[in-house]
Amino acid sequence: MRQEHKSGKVRGQRRAAQAAPNTPAQAHSAKNGAPAAFTEGFQLVCSQFRAALEKAGVQAIDAEGAAFDPHLHEAITHLPSDDVPEGHVIVQTRRGYQLGDKLLRAAQVVVSSGPGE
Repeated sequence: MRQEHKSGKVRGQRRAAQAAPNTPAQAHSAKNGAPAAFTEGFQLVCSQFRAALEKAGVQAIDAEGAAFDPHLHEAITHLPSDDVPEGHVIVQTRRGYQLGDKLLRAAQVVVSSGPGE
């Protein structure tokens, strides 16, 4: 009887291991109900698209912590901050892109208005 209990436990562990997601795509699929193959395929296409854009010279604008530049950034609001100097980007809410020196889309950012009172 003890042997049957042990083998049942092992079978249960095997089933749990098989059901556990092995990749981030499988974990995301399990969370939103999409088939894992669909999510993995979408991520593959997305990474290939990003690689093609990079190869063509499209670069993402990394705005966090940088000084606010109206030619690259679109300020959506100003917030007081003790950590970030006045006129610098606190957080980027939407990524911007440029092709060489040409702006394709401005990065939407929240700008520091200096220390709060």
